[in-house]
Amino acid sequence: MNLYEYLEEYKTLTLEMIDKIRKDGNLDVLVNKREEILKAINELGFDKEDIKRIGNLLNLLELEEELELLIKKEKVEVKKKIESLKKTRQANANYNKIEYRARVFNKTI
Repeated sequence: MNLYEYLEEYKTLTLEMIDKIRKDGNLDVLVNKREEILKAINELGFDKEDIKRIGNLLNLLELEEELELLIKKEKVEVKKKIESLKKTRQANANYNKIEYRARVFNKTI
């Protein structure tokens, strides 16, 4: 494969990752494939200027920025869900404590 084909495949995988993030999919396989492409490019020792030139032609920088933004948004959403779950658990624990105390109080009277 030549450099253009590697970077074109990298672009395709990036677009797939963007779609999967929007659909709440699993990214592990795609991330691994992208990593393999980057390793292959490094091992073959392509010229950095050629990589930049072809990357600009394929708009890789813009796609990377979009992917990073989506990942950050997804991360914030996950943190919000985790925080909500923590609050729900705490509320349940407090409710159960109150219920137990109420039973004890009723038994002693």
